[in-house]
Amino acid sequence: MRTWVPARWRSRPYSPDLLPYDVGLVGVARRKRPLEAVTGRGLKAMPTARGTELRGLELLGYPAGKGYPGTTLYRCVGDTVEAVRKGPGLMVTHNCHATAGGSGGPALYGGAIAGVVSSSSPLRDAEGYTVLTRLGGKVFGRMFARADETMLARPH
Repeated sequence: MRTWVPARWRSRPYSPDLLPYDVGLVGVARRKRPLEAVTGRGLKAMPTARGTELRGLELLGYPAGKGYPGTTLYRCVGDTVEAVRKGPGLMVTHNCHATAGGSGGPALYGGAIAGVVSSSSPLRDAEGYTVLTRLGGKVFGRMFARADETMLARPH
């Protein structure tokens, strides 16, 4: 098994400025065969660009906050807009409020993964929001290319 995260995420102490880099990849191989050799490639990443707005984005996760057992799939359909002006970017949804433990879950759109749930406002916030790390730009592209190259180079 191999993991990849953006260098900035590894080398700096946590701060809200790191949210656009809150994404990682895991490569799994057994007996020198990548997992996707058995299961298929899976969902494609949907590279989103600055200013992307998506209606009907589906957030999935297994939250373990108040009222959530952590063993049941949580699904919320919301609309996203651009959340920041600099860096690789974030998307935010105000009508789909993820709870603690939902971090890392996929944000699906049209059969692809558009982002990853990163954080949210507290559930007591009546006008809550969920922050999504976009799968776009150079940072994610380079990380994905390194992971793909490494896993494809393994002998089958």
